[in-house]
Amino acid sequence: MEQGIFGEVNLFADQDEENKNYINALDAIGLIGHKTRNHTPDVCRFLMLKGFNYSTQTYRKDYLGRILVNDSRIEDIPFEDWSITSDILKKGLENFKYSGNRYSDNYEKADYEHYYWLKSDFFNFEAIQKLNITPDDYSNFLISEVMSLGRKRKKDTFIEEMEKLEASENQADLTTLYLYKTPLLTMHEAACIISDHDPEAVDRCRNDTNFSQYFATYLRALSFLDACVGAGEIAYDFSTGCTIDALQLKKYLARENIIIDGFNDDLQGTEIEKNTDASNIELQQLKLENEKLKAELAEKDQKIKELESLNPKNDMDLLSLIFDESATEIYAPDLVNAIKLWKYLYVDNKSANDSHSSRANHWIVKNTPYKGESTIEVKRLREVTSPFNGWHSERKNKLNK
Repeated sequence: MEQGIFGEVNLFADQDEENKNYINALDAIGLIGHKTRNHTPDVCRFLMLKGFNYSTQTYRKDYLGRILVNDSRIEDIPFEDWSITSDILKKGLENFKYSGNRYSDNYEKADYEHYYWLKSDFFNFEAIQKLNITPDDYSNFLISEVMSLGRKRKKDTFIEEMEKLEASENQADLTTLYLYKTPLLTMHEAACIISDHDPEAVDRCRNDTNFSQYFATYLRALSFLDACVGAGEIAYDFSTGCTIDALQLKKYLARENIIIDGFNDDLQGTEIEKNTDASNIELQQLKLENEKLKAELAEKDQKIKELESLNPKNDMDLLSLIFDESATEIYAPDLVNAIKLWKYLYVDNKSANDSHSSRANHWIVKNTPYKGESTIEVKRLREVTSPFNGWHSERKNKLNK
């Protein structure tokens, strides 16, 4: 079992490892803007023009921290776009600002913070590769975002108003001083220090409808700390109530050039070495990842060789491959059913006068396990075997684009 810095068992190691396969959708858009010096609306227009919403499915992080499928295509028809990916990019065309004249529902940028795309889909997308955007650029982008957060650190107007109602400025100063001098910090307190928020104000407003909007910098800092803990950069003691060593946090922020007046400004300009144990852990992780990648490449090479050996020499060889039920790694039952259905309708019984749908329904019920004319499977077989002349104009237009 994977263990943390203090020897505790990481109960979520598998989930953390799985989540590394995804990139936050808003971060992905921001990364392109950062690398190309373009604004969000232009980035989203670029992705839509390149067909990103037709190739990339969107996922969403749930309340348990799992990143799960959250997107769909209309009736799973391949030439339809992914609806949520399209929605994100369309909202981005207006810089995620609700205008009230195009979309019926109110929304704000924070509503899209839990959406993700697979890193493989994003970084392997042809238009992204042509921009020479890499996973390393993503890591540098996240660091620059947090550094910018540390430089700008201004209090939110909403928080200032809440503090005026509850306490005087002197009391607020005492709260800040207390946090800066505390040797052990909770994740919540550390995020408040980085984002310059009063922990009590954050707690009071946590259930507020607009919490994610007013406390966006706090949430960003929380995500940054979570990533640092997961990477072993900052020690996180689960056994003592989930605490962070304040001195280690100060040194890490200074090393990343994130200087906070009164907290770690005394470390500015000093040479701070990384913890040796943390470095060893990181080196070991890199070695394991390298071995894993080697194994994956070897497996893919073997699959490529197997596919090359199946390369058909003529149409009859191709049909033999399609109808070979024993080749389970490539056998597609619905493709076989579609070919048989089309042959029945337009080769064996091409003179029949009944409608395509009626004849197709009869054959499907009789020759496949699919039942019910309105089921997705039956619709799919009817659609894919429908002759072009019978298509409605909208479907023809999509094909001719």
